[in-house]
Amino acid sequence: MIWKYKKGNFKYWSQNGWKETQGSSYTCYPFAVHKKVWFDGSLGKSWVISHIATGREVGSFRLLKNAKECAKQIEHPSFLMSTSEQILSSLCESGSKDKILRIIEHHRNK
Repeated sequence: MIWKYKKGNFKYWSQNGWKETQGSSYTCYPFAVHKKVWFDGSLGKSWVISHIATGREVGSFRLLKNAKECAKQIEHPSFLMSTSEQILSSLCESGSKDKILRIIEHHRNK
């Protein structure tokens, strides 16, 4: 995976739909890694993997390198789908959901 760094605005999914904030982000389709965005729009200290097409958070990590490494290890054709429902259904059907969840958990605990 080759990550593209961008400083400026990035979009993320919130309970109220798509939002935009300013900060640093790294993208490598189908994922983006950026600082956690809190409900008030402020940036947290942890790094988050987001699915670009849906904006959904995949996982939150203390270190940037752990987030990037996790994203690399969870690459799966299911993440090329455009809705959360399609992704989840495909991961379940392929039997990969539990393996991916274990990888995410492993990198969270580093």
